[in-house]
Amino acid sequence: MRIGVQIGRKQVSAIAVGTGSGRLSVAGSIDDPASLSPSSLEEAVGHCFELLAAELGPSADEVDMATFELSQVHALNGQAPTAIRILPRAPVDRAHEYRGRIPEQEPEHIIHVIGGHTTVGEELAGLDLAGLEEKLSEVPPGLHYVVTGVGALMNPAHELAVGRLLFRVSAPASVGYSHTFFASSFATRERTTLVNSRLLPRASALSTKLATTTRRAFPNARPYLATNDGCSTPLAQLALTPVHSLFSARPASLVGAGAVVGTTGASLAVACDDEPFVGIVKQGLPQLEPRFYRLHGAELATKGANLNSWTSMRVSRTSNHQVVAESDHAPVWVDPDGERLRVTSLNLASLGAATAPVVAWTSRLARVATEADFLRELSVSESDVRARLVADGFDYGSVSIIESRAEATTFDHPNVVALRVRAAAGLVPKGF
Repeated sequence: MRIGVQIGRKQVSAIAVGTGSGRLSVAGSIDDPASLSPSSLEEAVGHCFELLAAELGPSADEVDMATFELSQVHALNGQAPTAIRILPRAPVDRAHEYRGRIPEQEPEHIIHVIGGHTTVGEELAGLDLAGLEEKLSEVPPGLHYVVTGVGALMNPAHELAVGRLLFRVSAPASVGYSHTFFASSFATRERTTLVNSRLLPRASALSTKLATTTRRAFPNARPYLATNDGCSTPLAQLALTPVHSLFSARPASLVGAGAVVGTTGASLAVACDDEPFVGIVKQGLPQLEPRFYRLHGAELATKGANLNSWTSMRVSRTSNHQVVAESDHAPVWVDPDGERLRVTSLNLASLGAATAPVVAWTSRLARVATEADFLRELSVSESDVRARLVADGFDYGSVSIIESRAEATTFDHPNVVALRVRAAAGLVPKGF
């Protein structure tokens, strides 16, 4: 049995689903979750869990997964980090220094240090740690830092060396490394790490409290986090990369809509908020966005479901989309007696969280010279994602590789390929 929980704008919704047991949902009121403390959110979730456990009775011991959809909880209220940029040559002046277009995505200060690597991981310039240490002597301790280096996707040695220096001389509050987010753009990697850093303080506290609440109510349940791709990952990732759950509400609702109509492959129009949207589900997973998600128009290096607005898709009564609507958001232009409309009283995001599979990703650059090199690197990536899901408690045989391929790199180096591998476990069986 699984549980899905959404902390929405006005309520905490929880739903339990299981083979042959139907669906049981409860909800509790809440006001402005982004402004509430982690302790208050823990209390609201705990109350819902108490109600759900009471309804389930002895069946509560059968709950083995509890997945949280938390996109409405996130808030960019952490301290703006200081950016350390590792470049072969510093900008001539401030006018040539990229700072972003939106204050929430801008660093507090920028420190340049000479260094960096080529596309194939060879050193462009020696890392000037002595110069950086001199600059850090003028900076107060206890700051948050984001370190971004040229060529770090292939060789992160300079980013890691800067991090070690920061911990040795600056007593930082946190250090984020941009190479942990996969994007060919230096600016996109840094921006993603900056946003992630500002989300971390609140997300870290909430991760611990939700794990404790889950263990108290359902001792046999492992906690998970709904992600931007419509799937889930262990809740511990909330304390590491909360940016990957920043846009998770709609993808989770799309998966929930698929569960309502009982399909693992369809084009669905979903009405669960003020602006309905359209998405495609294949094999129980949302079709992914070909490019990165955007926050206020700026790209973030996070994989997300490919969703389009209802208006842009020109959905009408003659469209090929199956329409799924929550009862409070049923579209007035759809024939209520039509076969293409399904109205449900369930919270679609909670249902989607409960039925979403657990996914492990790896995206990385690899240097290859022959087909044998390529196949070996691809096999290494597949083994990595399988091992991560097995380590989380899934049987090896239940793990499926659902995507394994190479992508072109923007710099078109003949011996560098971008590998992208995705594995899934916990796919919903028939009868849920």
